Amino acid sequence: MKKILFSACCNTYTQQKACEGLIKLLKDNSYQVDMANDINREIWTSYNLAFAFNQRGYQKIQEIHPAIPIIYSVLADDYEKEFIENSVNQYDHLLIIAPNKPCSCTDDSTTMHFPCFEEMNAFPKYRHSTPSILVGAGNGHSALRLFIILNTLNDYKVNIIYSGEEELFGIGYAPHVIVREEFEVNSLIQEANIIVGHKYIALQGALQKKPVIVVGDCGSGGLLTSNNVLEQYHNRFAGQIGGEKDAYFSLDQFQKDIKAASKISSRELEAIALKLKNEMSENNKRVLNVVSSHLHF
Repeated sequence: MKKILFSACCNTYTQQKACEGLIKLLKDNSYQVDMANDINREIWTSYNLAFAFNQRGYQKIQEIHPAIPIIYSVLADDYEKEFIENSVNQYDHLLIIAPNKPCSCTDDSTTMHFPCFEEMNAFPKYRHSTPSILVGAGNGHSALRLFIILNTLNDYKVNIIYSGEEELFGIGYAPHVIVREEFEVNSLIQEANIIVGHKYIALQGALQKKPVIVVGDCGSGGLLTSNNVLEQYHNRFAGQIGGEKDAYFSLDQFQKDIKAASKISSRELEAIALKLKNEMSENNKRVLNVVSSHLHF
């Protein structure tokens, strides 16, 4: 079994989930993955490859000085502040994860979409008298715009997850709107009747066969369907395809999307999830090809 030394230090939920996805992908393909923090420097020679996730993970690998290939991975969102330009000759390959726009790559770099995510743990299913909406739009401008409608949806319990601007916590919410913590997101996805959000939340909601309305940094991408799911996946569920940051979106259309989401068929949700899983499988093969081509034998 080939052994991979993995190093990471995640500061955000999206970083954590991307990192967990990479580790699961490697383990599912019969690689032994050990975390660098748990390994003594003296035994690094027994590993075939080092895998560093983000800057702090890469710096940890550099402290060990392994004489094996290094793959350095970073989220596209973090690229400008995390990428170590002066270390360009000290790693063998760069993985840029989840760019929202196509970018050119050299022979020693690869862009990829969200890696494989682990199956969610089984949470108890409770029958709720009131249907629920989970909101994780992230971008402050989009989130503020959503609240105008969310506060009027008295027929729903609305759970909101923030990972952005703290000042959004000071908004006056209606009694049916509750702010929740990020660590609750997996259970909230399973309990939700409708998902409104971007990135991991939209992706995992679709995989769990939930109706998803894509709203993120680039405004609204509308209701996720089997016709647009691949385009949204390649756009990392950022909102409007080809849209700019803080793109305007219609609240009237958002209300229509909520109504359409409540009526979407289980057959359509199955088709969305299947297309997404198949596309993710192809994406994961690209990651494995990079890993296998740099293994130290």
